[in-house]
Amino acid sequence: MANVYVSHSGSDTSPYDTEAKASDSIQDAIDVAVDGDTVWIKADSTYTLTAGITIDVANNIKIKGYYLTIGDQDFEGDYCKDASHGWAIIDSDNGLWNALQVWLFYDIVFENIKIINTYNASKSYSCIDTTDAVIMGGIVVRNCWLDGGGYGVSICDPMGLLIDDCKFTGTYFKNPKSLCDNGPVRVNRGTWGTIISNCTFEPTGALDQCIFSGGSSVITGCTFIIDNDATSVIRHDLNSIFIANNSIYSSGSDNGIYLSSDAISATIYNNIIQGVTTPINDDSGRNIYNDYNCYSGNSEAHGVSSDPDFVDAANGDFTPRNPNVLRGGKPDINGNFTPMGAIYVPQQFSAGKPFNPGRLSIIRN
Repeated sequence: MANVYVSHSGSDTSPYDTEAKASDSIQDAIDVAVDGDTVWIKADSTYTLTAGITIDVANNIKIKGYYLTIGDQDFEGDYCKDASHGWAIIDSDNGLWNALQVWLFYDIVFENIKIINTYNASKSYSCIDTTDAVIMGGIVVRNCWLDGGGYGVSICDPMGLLIDDCKFTGTYFKNPKSLCDNGPVRVNRGTWGTIISNCTFEPTGALDQCIFSGGSSVITGCTFIIDNDATSVIRHDLNSIFIANNSIYSSGSDNGIYLSSDAISATIYNNIIQGVTTPINDDSGRNIYNDYNCYSGNSEAHGVSSDPDFVDAANGDFTPRNPNVLRGGKPDINGNFTPMGAIYVPQQFSAGKPFNPGRLSIIRN
């Protein structure tokens, strides 16, 4: 296991194994990496692409940003999510290609990366893309900021995908070639083992949906702030899905959660869904469990239909204050009620901050 460095201030001397010898090309650094290596990209200025970056050299590669010292943009690092120095920035040059393209490999980690300028009204490229790959697994996208395009993350046939604590912003558009799959995250039909957790979705443009799930997935702890016309905030096709403790705040989307006729089963609870025409739209007619959710007109056995009373929705704080929401969630294994909504407040895009357990115990009692 070795470190490979990328920086605009290095000497560009292969194998780029010190900061002084760092490559000025992300692609060149990835090309010399071998199994177990970490490619460290220094956030000393923006890396503007002249072609898409391809990862097709080895399994078990990490591609991570840093600012002054390696690890300082990781969780608990001095510059984690820092407004000026929190990510290594890749500019996709007006969406002329997929920024990061993975081929036929396993255990690839992307961390502390911000990808910008991917929107192109005539194309449908991605920030991170694997759709031309045949088999892959163990893909991790963590603490990344993906800003617009046809897709933020587009995944085909993964066996294990984790998207954690990421932010999705920027302009998206409805794909004229597809009726259902454009938006920040697209996981292809027939996949399994996908987890999307603690992420913030705040896209613009008339997108199809924030998440298109075509296989077995878990979506939890996410906040969706949709100020446009999305067909569905979350759409699920095929296999099974678990959707819990998310907050959806929209101003006109058709569906909060849509289950197509091909969905096999779904478990949906502890979600707050506001501002959509149909909070949960089930076209599957199959094994669907939904209860303990909060939305207007809720008729679930244990659902809540009252206002969650967000702290400051206008300024992006979607922490609920309504006691019926804070203690109205599905009971845990010990019989204690749990809070509804995105528990770890990812909409603030800061390190996880769970609700005050002391306050919750007072409310329960």
